Amino acid sequence: LNAVRHKDESEIVARAGKEGAVTIATNMAGRGTDVKVAEAMLELGGMHVILVDPNFSGRIDRQLMGRTARQGDPGSVRAYLSVDYELVTRFFPKFMKKRLKLSSSAQSMGYQRLARSAIRRAQKSSDRLGATQRRSVLKMDTWVDEHLSFMPESRRF
Repeated sequence: LNAVRHKDESEIVARAGKEGAVTIATNMAGRGTDVKVAEAMLELGGMHVILVDPNFSGRIDRQLMGRTARQGDPGSVRAYLSVDYELVTRFFPKFMKKRLKLSSSAQSMGYQRLARSAIRRAQKSSDRLGATQRRSVLKMDTWVDEHLSFMPESRRF
């Protein structure tokens, strides 16, 4: 699912909580759709969400993780990280990428902590960059409005 056919995808996402269902979707697919987990699934441990390719915003990852344990239901999350993911290639420092490559073969708890920490740092960097870009666009819009406007101030919307 890739958030193109909204109505159809919303119906598919809504069925994700049924026994035996496997749904693969982007973070945009089925937005606003309530996934009700079947009673049989709750008894087996609830819904399991697998995250690959972390988002540039940690808020979106947390929303996806929140799909697992809505309203106190049981559930679980597993996240995978590759040094080839765009978040990693754009926002991880070189030394961090090297450490992840070296320690990933051991699959130790230290690796997991390092990876989580690195993802949080990269997402914060991405969020700061996004905020800076939004401020720049707003500043430019204001400048254009002030300097290129042909309407007197009293007649603007």
